Amino acid sequence: MGYEAIQKILNQETQTLFGWTVAIAIFSLLMNLWQLRIHFNAPEKHRNITHWGQALHIMTDIAGSLIAIAGTAAAAFLGLPIADAWAAITIVVIIWWRMVYGACQAFGHQTTAPDHHGSHRH
Repeated sequence: MGYEAIQKILNQETQTLFGWTVAIAIFSLLMNLWQLRIHFNAPEKHRNITHWGQALHIMTDIAGSLIAIAGTAAAAFLGLPIADAWAAITIVVIIWWRMVYGACQAFGHQTTAPDHHGSHRH
């Protein structure tokens, strides 16, 4: 995704995005919010480091969905065809940042243990 976005920006490739692409991004956001709701309603006995990692993944997906909505809307409705490429790069940076954060938390580079929702116990 990042490589393709960089190629679009460097080559000034324009792509027409249609309004229905925004609807798809909104649908993805709704599905991620639904997953988060199910996830946070899980029984306490299932809340462990795996559960915490999944919460981090879902929240990262939600952030990506919000950025995708902004990028596709800017491209489809505001006539900024390269906006989706910049949105894609932003999503890649967030995914990598959250991946490094999650790895550091999971493998002991922290001062406190993560709880099942991604915050720290004190």
